[in-house]
Formats: sequence, C-alpha cells, structure tokens
Amino acid sequence: MKSILNYIILLTIFLLPISCSVGTSGKNFVRPSNEFLILEKTTTGDIVSRFGLPLKEETLVRNGERFLNYGYIYTTTAKDKAIAEDINPQRAQFFYFSNDKLVGYEFFSSFREDNTDFDITTISQIRKGISTRSEVERLFGPPGGKAVYPLFPNKDEEVLIYFYSQAKGNILNLAFYRKYLKIACNRQDIVTNIEYTESGQK
Repeated sequence: MKSILNYIILLTIFLLPISCSVGTSGKNFVRPSNEFLILEKTTTGDIVSRFGLPLKEETLVRNGERFLNYGYIYTTTAKDKAIAEDINPQRAQFFYFSNDKLVGYEFFSSFREDNTDFDITTISQIRKGISTRSEVERLFGPPGGKAVYPLFPNKDEEVLIYFYSQAKGNILNLAFYRKYLKIACNRQDIVTNIEYTESGQK
C-alpha cells in the first residue's frame, strides 16, 4: 500500500503546477462492476483488454508470496469535479494477480460522481462473529475492493475493502489523507475480522 500511495503523491505533485488551465494525468477510466472482476478467475489479459496497459506495473511480496500489481490512476486539476472544492480529484484502480489470476483489487475516488468516501462512525455497528456480509453492504454499499488468499492469509475468508484517499492544497502545502477499512467474512458470510486504519490530514 505504501508504494501505491507514494505513486499517487508523485502524480499529484506532477499535475499541481498546471494551474492556469485544466490539466490531467493518466488515462481516464470507468470503475468496473464487481461482476466483471471475478476473484481467482479474471486474468491479466482480461484487465488489459478492458483498461489497456497499466500506468504502473510492479511485483509485490505479501505473506511470503509474490504478486503482480497493475495500477490505473487518473487525476485532473478541474476541482469542480471533486467531492469538495478544495480537493484535487483523483481515481485509482489497483489489481493484484497470483499465477495470472486476480486475487485482489482496490478502487478509490475523490471525484464527486463516483467517490468512495464512507462514514467511519458506522464501523462500530459491525460486530465480529455476529454481523453478516449483507449488513456490511447495507451500511457501506458495495465494496470498492475484495481480496482472497494468498493476498490475505486465511484461505477460508474473503476480505471486503473500503478505501478513500484524497489530496488537497498546492505543491508548497500539499496535504494527503486516507482511510482504509478491511472486513473479513467467512464462507458463511459472517464477519470474522475488522481492521480500520486512517492517516494524513483532512
């Protein structure tokens, strides 16, 4: 995750000096439906045929396993398109592959039209061993990401991912903020674990 956020920071800094007119970085794209992204079945070829070549490609190691990561990122200086007027609008989609099969994906956006911001005060309503997947989606909507083994260590769980990241300010005073919620569900669709992290400055 750290390398992905560093890459987003670099893209944002690159774009910020273009202040007198609307500028963009990366190729715009539409978030794919979760029905298109089938864990353990979708391949790198499927992704490239839909999105084109990734803006970023790298090999990562997690849980002792190697993964191929594809990153697609789009950002613009047209702040009227953002979730709030002081935010630099961005959207990003990341895919993780093991043996050419999709084992995880993440999406975030600070564009108004498809933003992934979520209310952290509702996290307390989710209870391990009691809450269900359907309750999670009722509170937060369809997840922007999912992941399975070996990207996450438990073979009997699927992780639902809610991810929001934003950048605001100018190149001399740039502030980043992110929040990341992972909710693991077992084969019976019962919540088994909840992990929330938040960093940066709103």
